[in-house]
Amino acid sequence: MSNSSNVTELQWNGTATSQAVFSAVTLIINAYVLYLLIRHDNLRTPFNLYLINLLSANIFLTLPDPFRVMNAVELRWSFTSLACNVVIYSDWVGSAGVLHAHLLITLNRVWASTFPISYRNYHTFKMAGLLCILMWGYSHLLPGPLLVIDYFYNRPNMENTTECSVVSDQQPGYAKFLEIWVYDAPVFLIFLSYPFLYWKRRQRAKVCVGQGQGSTTLHAASNTEEGGGKRKVKDGRHGFWVLTALTLSIFLCWTPTKINGILTAFFDKDLPELKEIGDVLYSLQGILDPLLFAITMRDLREAILRSVGLDKAPCCGKSLARKGTGKY
Repeated sequence: MSNSSNVTELQWNGTATSQAVFSAVTLIINAYVLYLLIRHDNLRTPFNLYLINLLSANIFLTLPDPFRVMNAVELRWSFTSLACNVVIYSDWVGSAGVLHAHLLITLNRVWASTFPISYRNYHTFKMAGLLCILMWGYSHLLPGPLLVIDYFYNRPNMENTTECSVVSDQQPGYAKFLEIWVYDAPVFLIFLSYPFLYWKRRQRAKVCVGQGQGSTTLHAASNTEEGGGKRKVKDGRHGFWVLTALTLSIFLCWTPTKINGILTAFFDKDLPELKEIGDVLYSLQGILDPLLFAITMRDLREAILRSVGLDKAPCCGKSLARKGTGKY
């Protein structure tokens, strides 16, 4: 441009750079693991539908990140109002989707551990798919009114504005309700459910040891809990460890953001350092989920090794050879 004053000075910092890198990695790794879960027959189980749902939520939340990154480095919103609507929609609904996708996995484990007969009889592919659809409907239903009202009545023209965000101050009561019910309650439910599930698992192990039948009885109990059948047995045997990994992921990556959100919404306090840490960890969470799936699920690890041509490597050949035994 002939007038240098019209040139936007880019303000790259650690947060923007890490967000850009994490966004690219998140999209690649989530799409890759999602592809493997859909492609391989042995990975298409009812429980894994919840993992597919979570990976899809991570992608949905991450797609508009280029707009977010450029807004951060230019210190102003330089895109259209439509692009801002897309970012806001992804931010509010996508965040709700990711949190409730984690919660859905937790509730699935609670159902399987507490009511094993009901779980055996009713938990099918159709049931898992229906629950995922209802979860997305819920994630749209509650934030929807705030976003619609903000779009038509509160948000100014996007030209020459400094940021793209919802004007929460115009709807303080409903914004606080959403903060508690949609974005905080799932985290607390996940944290509160995990000790219960761990206790149930320990109780089942004690019963098996008390009967003097060791791990064989424990595996049989797991099979009964999951309703029998090859696919449901696989669901039961990796479900708890997947839940453990995802609970740790939520704790590490969402706690600073949740604390800062509560302080801002209810005490009108904003901690810039905590917000910066929270933004970085928040971006990292979408990478951790698929990595944790690979760590806790042997079938997925084997599919990854085959896809990258390491199934013949000496370090992996013995593990893959055991696949032919029919044991998970």
